[in-house]
Amino acid sequence: SEQIPSTDTNWFDEALASHDQESLEGLITTEGIAELHKSNPIVASITRLPQATWWGQRGNSIRLDRKLQNYMQNLSLLLSCSNHLMFIDPYLDPSLPNYQDFEAILRAAVDLRPTVRIEIHRTITEGGGRGRDILTEAEWKARFRDSLSEDLQQKLNAEVFLWDEFHDRYLLSNIAGITLPHGFDTSRRQEDITTWTRLDRGVRDDVMREFDPGCQRHKCQGKFQI
Repeated sequence: SEQIPSTDTNWFDEALASHDQESLEGLITTEGIAELHKSNPIVASITRLPQATWWGQRGNSIRLDRKLQNYMQNLSLLLSCSNHLMFIDPYLDPSLPNYQDFEAILRAAVDLRPTVRIEIHRTITEGGGRGRDILTEAEWKARFRDSLSEDLQQKLNAEVFLWDEFHDRYLLSNIAGITLPHGFDTSRRQEDITTWTRLDRGVRDDVMREFDPGCQRHKCQGKFQI
């Protein structure tokens, strides 16, 4: 609508119009408006939410293919609403083939929310086990800048943090937190799937503190702006 909604009915009509453009799981409204739309399964009264099928089917975890399209389908709402994003993955390296789709995620984030503040957290080491190599801050800075498109870098407000070591992988924002076992890499194999789980708010806040340079749980080995 070109006019700003001013009543409950106007706002509901706006929500229905949004649903027509991009499918919503459900619409929560007043009891009176819900009664007028009782034949629509996505509409629920705020006073009768437990009776809505979609409300009872809410879950904290999803299974998805490790493909960019699936990642974007499940992240678009979070990316469009977040003011602060933390990509936490010890192996995140945009120069590697399995992380080349990460640029598209960054691009979507800044296109949907141009003012978003982005943090990228990875280890300062490359590889695994005894064969790990320690790269300098300058080497990592060059690798990120050489791998990401120049036009994207001009849009980004992003900082990369290099840590001693860690294992778990997350996407955190000021709105929600997700644990991602495979981090932000993608796979070309059709049978590769992963499980993402939404974190409780307290757990998300604790992980945010864990990756604050002032925290003593890990040692920050360097940081740079992209």
